[in-house]
Amino acid sequence: MVACRMPWRGRSRSRLGRPTSPRRAGPDRWARPGALAGTRRSRRRALRSLALCRFCSFSSQGGGMSALAEDYRPIDSFPRDREDASDPDWTRRLICTANGFPKPLLANVLTALRSAPEWAGVLAHDEFGMSTMMRVVAPWDRAHGFKPRPWTSRDDLLTTEWMQHHGIPISVEIVQQAIEAAAAENAFHSVRDYLDGLRWDRTSRVETWLTRYLGVETTDYTRAVGKKFLISAVARAFRPGIKVDTMLIFEGGQGAGKSRAVATLGGAFYSDEIGDLGSKDAAMLAGAAWIIEMSELDAMSKSEATRTKAFLSRTADMYRPPYGKRVINAPRHCVFVGTTNGDGYLKDETGGRRFWPVTVGKIDIAALEADRDQLWAEALCIYRAGHSWWLDKQELIDAAQAEQSARYAGDPWDDDVRQFIATRTDVSAREVMAECLFIDIAKRSRQDEMRVSKILKTLGFERYQRRENGKQTWRYRRRE
Repeated sequence: MVACRMPWRGRSRSRLGRPTSPRRAGPDRWARPGALAGTRRSRRRALRSLALCRFCSFSSQGGGMSALAEDYRPIDSFPRDREDASDPDWTRRLICTANGFPKPLLANVLTALRSAPEWAGVLAHDEFGMSTMMRVVAPWDRAHGFKPRPWTSRDDLLTTEWMQHHGIPISVEIVQQAIEAAAAENAFHSVRDYLDGLRWDRTSRVETWLTRYLGVETTDYTRAVGKKFLISAVARAFRPGIKVDTMLIFEGGQGAGKSRAVATLGGAFYSDEIGDLGSKDAAMLAGAAWIIEMSELDAMSKSEATRTKAFLSRTADMYRPPYGKRVINAPRHCVFVGTTNGDGYLKDETGGRRFWPVTVGKIDIAALEADRDQLWAEALCIYRAGHSWWLDKQELIDAAQAEQSARYAGDPWDDDVRQFIATRTDVSAREVMAECLFIDIAKRSRQDEMRVSKILKTLGFERYQRRENGKQTWRYRRRE
């Protein structure tokens, strides 16, 4: 039987079961059970000697305490080769009881997962989805046509059963901890692996993909935002946490295929599940996908639009995973695409720079699916060439602002205020409320004043202070 490591180095020789007179013990220098029978102490020594003979192998020539001490050197000194640790004789490395049976320890489960040939290459940790993966078939899995998949709770149970059948009396809770630790030693990033495996055919597509596959009108603006979006997605994959606070938005009628186009572009790394943007679930779901769709933007309220802008601005998400004991800080590796049926979805007149709206036409899903890998391959080459993923030319910034302004839902008071200030270069909020909106002074509120202030800023006025009748008052003047 294979040897078992027992961490009791330093005990006396008599406690280890050596006979008082080793010369009388036989050729292997270990006492036989019958030779020591007679007293209770002798019988205990005999049983201990028998256990050692069964579970420990020694040279019949060298033997002695030097061999025993070498066999039970401290566990920290064991070599651990993470790249090729397969060892058919892995059970020799288990920590055992005095009787030679494996102890129910985390270390023993890790020894099996790291060294048993049956577990070679099975476990890995995907840094993209923060998940444990089964990359090759597990020793207890007899399924045909195996494909790599996420690890499940059922896998924990079957692994526990496998450990117990191999002599390690362990609980499923300890097995779960060991699996997490062993998988972390073999980390990979599925999106980076996908991108690195692509080869660009040198045909340019990224500047015209919105027109070619989604029927978007060709302009300098649409060519730029289409290209910048793809580069930003690649940048987030290779540099999680970098600043990407913009969102490409597809506008079009219901049933046009907008969501299907986003799903085709993202492939296996797409998701449309994001939940309440202020919740922990949204933070966790943001780390589970690369291309995330935010649908029905036209149905958002003003407060929801404000939360959306704040959510887009984050570079990392902090949350505590379910059953986790520590809060983690997860840098973002995702980008967002919005879809909407209407064009009046920007509820706030400020902060529109985060949104890159385009109007889709006839969408060709089959062509997009056929060329998707080439789109990402080209975007990767452009990213590695050092191109930016934000609008860096003033004419493009101005064009984006014009597109964003056209999507502003507006305020019911906009038209009245616009007519009132048409011939004015300086005005106060009180003048607007009294002479334009005819709000009685007793009914005016702070909210009304803030509403007028936002309208004036949207229409090209800026706020400043001026002294009137010995007091400082706030007024608005037309920006030059």
